[in-house]
Amino acid sequence: MRAAAPAHLRRRGAGRGRPRRDGHDGGTAEYLGSYLQHRGEYAEAASLFERALVLIEGERAGDSLAVAHVLNALGYVRRAGGDLDGARLAHARALRIMHAALPPDHEEVGRTLNSYGRVLYEQKDLTGARDNFDRALAIIGASAPGQPEEASIKNNIARIHYDRGDLVAARTAHERALVIKESSPKFGPHHPSVAAILAGLGRVLAGQLELEAAKRALERARTIQEDELGDHPDLVTTLHDLATVLDAIGQVEEARSARERLEEISATLLARPPRRRLLVD
Repeated sequence: MRAAAPAHLRRRGAGRGRPRRDGHDGGTAEYLGSYLQHRGEYAEAASLFERALVLIEGERAGDSLAVAHVLNALGYVRRAGGDLDGARLAHARALRIMHAALPPDHEEVGRTLNSYGRVLYEQKDLTGARDNFDRALAIIGASAPGQPEEASIKNNIARIHYDRGDLVAARTAHERALVIKESSPKFGPHHPSVAAILAGLGRVLAGQLELEAAKRALERARTIQEDELGDHPDLVTTLHDLATVLDAIGQVEEARSARERLEEISATLLARPPRRRLLVD
């Protein structure tokens, strides 16, 4: 399923066709980069954000937060495109700017800490990632308790607990994140980010040998991902985990079916140009 352009882009006419790319100011380049980001075209979005950064630094020399905003967008699309070193540099610079321009407990600082933590996590720096997630949670949890951003951070922390073998703490964090995301009007129970939490929870439950509960979580994640994402790498991971659980409880035919579907999706993804993969956090 293709992600729709965000509302602010649709209001400006993005829904009537692809915007032109020949704008000469930083705001236009940033706008076009955002449009491509929401389409999952991360390499092209990164080029436009890099252009926007140069232009905005020249046009608004005194507006450091505008620069930080573009840096965070650039970090996101670089991470989505696999350039973790580039993403880390962008988020780290955005964080330095925000620390200088904003109070330390500002929500934008919290969001940037979470983004920076995600990059560190993907670089296998679990200690650095956990430190950033904890700082982000302290800020977001105080300023916007019970909101989806808090759930995202809790889910990120759950992944670290899982990787470190603390299944009890991982389960608690996943379950808290799930309650928040499912009850949010912005997301609801059938959103891909809910599926991401369910998939993580399913892996934890499998590790605790609660196989029937793991099966339910993973099957629900699969349904959401198939409906909302289609053939997507996250669905491949979920199907792999589901097949393992089904084998463990003796449902051999169901496990075989899940693996066949996994192989079918994997073949489709290999044949598809890699430029457009929607990132689900």
